[in-house]
Amino acid sequence: MVLSDLYRDPSGIIMLDVAAPVLEEEYGLLGVLILRSDANSFLYPLIQSWPVPTKTAENLLVKQEGDGVICLNDLRYSAGAALSLRLPLSGETLPFVEAVLGKRGEFEGRDYRLRLQSRQITDEKALKAFQESQTRIRAMAMIHEKLYQSKDFAGIDFADYIDKMVTHLFVVCEVDPKRVHFRNEVRAVILDINRAIPCALIVNELVSNALKYAFPEEKAGELTVGMFKDETEKYHLAVKDTGIGMPKKIDAHRPQTLGLQIVNDLTKQIEGTLELYRDGGTEFEITF
Repeated sequence: MVLSDLYRDPSGIIMLDVAAPVLEEEYGLLGVLILRSDANSFLYPLIQSWPVPTKTAENLLVKQEGDGVICLNDLRYSAGAALSLRLPLSGETLPFVEAVLGKRGEFEGRDYRLRLQSRQITDEKALKAFQESQTRIRAMAMIHEKLYQSKDFAGIDFADYIDKMVTHLFVVCEVDPKRVHFRNEVRAVILDINRAIPCALIVNELVSNALKYAFPEEKAGELTVGMFKDETEKYHLAVKDTGIGMPKKIDAHRPQTLGLQIVNDLTKQIEGTLELYRDGGTEFEITF
């Protein structure tokens, strides 16, 4: 038997053909029987219920077509994707692009549902809050990705992680790295996941805040993330910028913004202390 590619018939219905030979012992091949099936009535429901029925997860059929990837079935939250949604292999990382490229195992990618949801938000403040939540999710996902890539699952190489996360934040905040120079001064620090996630989220908040507000009107400067462990086994995590400085009315220990509240809460979670310095810009130092 031979399976055809999925295709649309003249009425627009997606079909799948199965060609089965009709054989006779004396005369051999007599003909070919074509069995035609509506993908929406059998194939698509089958793959969405495999291996178990679910209301959120999705199974996708994809294939490489030239230099792109085409989706062969509709997405649960995006009707009309079947045989229409096409993404370049060189585009942003999505799970089905990674699959077509032959990547195996567990890997992280952007959930298209977040993108669809963001397009429906018209209020500027709500959209900003939504996008900030996405960067926090990304920060945690990258920690888990680093953990899965480690050989012994014992800890995270925080210096390498910071390079990847800050590079991502420069893109999200649309800041030219030639205008704002980044310095990674994280020494050879390996953190277990219980410390790595809070530290990652702290850095995410402070770096995002610096990139958004410390360098207005194309102001140039420098952003530094540093971390080391002293002789008493205490860690020191610092995020410093040479920007315009944080307004004096802002009290880092009595924050009125969600970002600084998150920083305070996470500092307490790792049983640390938070200090704010305003000399030549802004510097946050967390000791734990």
